[in-house]
Amino acid sequence: PRKMPTTYSIEHAKSGRSSCKTKACGQKIDKGELRIGSSAPGPGDYDITKWYHVECFPFPRKLKSEGETVQSFVEGILEDNTDEGILNDEEKAAEIIALLEQKGCRKKVDAETGETLPQGASDVIDKIKRTAELIAQEDEDGPKSKKIKTEISETERAKAEILSMFSSKKVDELKDILRWNKQIVGGNKDTLLARIIDAKLNGRLGRCPSCLRGRIKLTEEDGGATVFCSGYFDEELQVRQSCFYKAPAAEAPRLQPFYTEEPTEEEKEEMEAQWEASKAGSAEAVAVGKDAKSIVAKLVSGIDEFDLSSGPGKKKASSDLVAAITGIVDIPDDEAKARMAIGRILMMHSNSSKDEVLEAIIDEYGLKAVNEEQSKVKAKTATTICACPANAPVLEAIMELSSLYFKEGNANAGGTYTKVANAIKDLDYEITPDNAKGLGKGKTKVAGIGKGSAEKGRISMGTLCS
Repeated sequence: PRKMPTTYSIEHAKSGRSSCKTKACGQKIDKGELRIGSSAPGPGDYDITKWYHVECFPFPRKLKSEGETVQSFVEGILEDNTDEGILNDEEKAAEIIALLEQKGCRKKVDAETGETLPQGASDVIDKIKRTAELIAQEDEDGPKSKKIKTEISETERAKAEILSMFSSKKVDELKDILRWNKQIVGGNKDTLLARIIDAKLNGRLGRCPSCLRGRIKLTEEDGGATVFCSGYFDEELQVRQSCFYKAPAAEAPRLQPFYTEEPTEEEKEEMEAQWEASKAGSAEAVAVGKDAKSIVAKLVSGIDEFDLSSGPGKKKASSDLVAAITGIVDIPDDEAKARMAIGRILMMHSNSSKDEVLEAIIDEYGLKAVNEEQSKVKAKTATTICACPANAPVLEAIMELSSLYFKEGNANAGGTYTKVANAIKDLDYEITPDNAKGLGKGKTKVAGIGKGSAEKGRISMGTLCS
């Protein structure tokens, strides 16, 4: 990377495409609204700029350690790119300094109700405590409090009741409850309580429907209004695979029941079975998988000769297996390639039984019907992840490309296309064969997408369009 200092600028947003990069905000920056940019050298010959609402901009620690103040930052470091030269206006410059000094962040507002959304677990717990106080007031006032009753929803009442059940417990006790339910156990007491209230009310958070491997977590910055998956560590490849799944908490996959006492061994086994079954991606996929597995097992059991002790025996076993499982197990469509693929697995399992070999084949290639169901779930999920739903097929193609590079041992290329996918999901306009190439260069360049990546993105787009 080029050794250049980070620069800072203020301007009016040229479009409504950028989002505030502060985690606690993440909202769109409207066209014409003031924004502050932090620009640093990217891995290529371009800069990466992060945009923030003025009030959300985090004052850089490095500048603070060098003795800079908010005022000296605005007056001597912040580059004024506004047409009117806003920093030359003392009154407006003072307003910007005041916004930066307040050390706050733009509050998120519910689009339907206009109410300010909670930010962080402490806000969530404080809100539930206030609800509990109103409910207690109802009990004291009796019939006079009809108005209060109508203002408190059943969900809010349920949250207050759950809080009363667990608020007196110690941190270690709360962690035990979450651990029993295979949920995240880090954080302070309010964070633990917020997770327990959510899970008791809605069920345990399940497996990510996008990558089918990662664990879903509540987003703490928005008070648990949304969930996300950051990915998982692939033990086989020894690399971390990124995932961009994000969805409203109400739409997250859930598992039941939620245990408030340590589960028995039988209950633990049931939880493990639920978790394994959720690899399929949906209930439909689980049902389809059971049927397909039963059919293929019967077909394979009909193979009389299964001798893996000799070359000719392996060759015959490979042909017989391909004939039995084609159309059910997702092996290569080309028969010769399928026989070679199965032959490779037989070489690795020459001392295994017929059932063990079948299990190894299914582990590697999966069942065709299940893979198709998973593809449907992933496609639907990709649509919710993308700022522009029309870009979902491109996102899937780039993520698949990233995965293939990782499997080949090319971590650099795999990581590059993970960054490209991250950039694509945030685009709020549709990628077309005409504009795809421009994503990697010139005035239309998107941070995180290089020239070579844009070329491959265009090829993916052309293939998908055809």
